[in-house]
Amino acid sequence: MKNTKFKFGKKFGDDEMGTDEKTRFIKNMKHNEREMRKLKLFVWTDFDPDYTCGLAVALAETEEEARKLVLKKRGYGISNWGKLHILPLSKKCAFSESGGG
Repeated sequence: MKNTKFKFGKKFGDDEMGTDEKTRFIKNMKHNEREMRKLKLFVWTDFDPDYTCGLAVALAETEEEARKLVLKKRGYGISNWGKLHILPLSKKCAFSESGGG
């Protein structure tokens, strides 16, 4: 097993890391996996069109949270959100949007 160095300075797989540290590390990994399962990918097509249609994406748990993230990143108001597609992160998926003019 190749040793990997972590923030706390000890190597996973070595006797240097105590049992408590290994247990906390594994529990933390499982917690992160559970949190990721709650997230969804929110994709808006035809987003705030001007001369051509835009595209907005957010990774969040709810649509409300996703909209807030997009607004915060955008920095100013949105006149038309366009069509919303919600993609789960629990399975493989793809999405494409053609441009035009």
